[in-house]
Amino acid sequence: MKKKVKRKKDKKQEKERGKINLMVFLVVLLLIEGYFIIAYYSNYDVLDEAFGIRVANYLKKTENCKTKACFDSALEKCEKASYVSDSQNMWKYTILKEKAKMCVVDVKLLQVKRGVLDSQRLEGKEMQCEIPLGSVYAPESDLSRCKGELKEEIQEIVIERMHSYIIENIGKVTQKFEVV
Repeated sequence: MKKKVKRKKDKKQEKERGKINLMVFLVVLLLIEGYFIIAYYSNYDVLDEAFGIRVANYLKKTENCKTKACFDSALEKCEKASYVSDSQNMWKYTILKEKAKMCVVDVKLLQVKRGVLDSQRLEGKEMQCEIPLGSVYAPESDLSRCKGELKEEIQEIVIERMHSYIIENIGKVTQKFEVV
């Protein structure tokens, strides 16, 4: 008889522990979710100072910069931002994240305004470039730090143009080799 009472008591205690564990889990989950909601909708610098930790860049809203100065400032700090440059060509830059002391920037060629017709095929293509933290320069100016479809197409066009130049000027090239 005592064993039955003890088993019932043990089951009841186990059930209560399960409820307590579930409640603790839910409270912790709500606290974590609340932190991320606050981080998303508030001033990140205040949070960084208050908690002594850096809020993950991917949680931050992307600032839509209207000026190059705004974007350059964000790029220097690798803070999430986007900017459309409307100079010789129309480029869209989006700062994605910090990775191994590099700032990852997505570069998309929206429109080719100048150049040869074969450049039109680059429109809409993207690449991701890694810029050293603290550096500020046009990501597409150093293709060795980039990867993606846009980079591959740019390289393909360069190779095709070099090939065409060599074919068109083969006589001049041959004459120069004969002199040597």
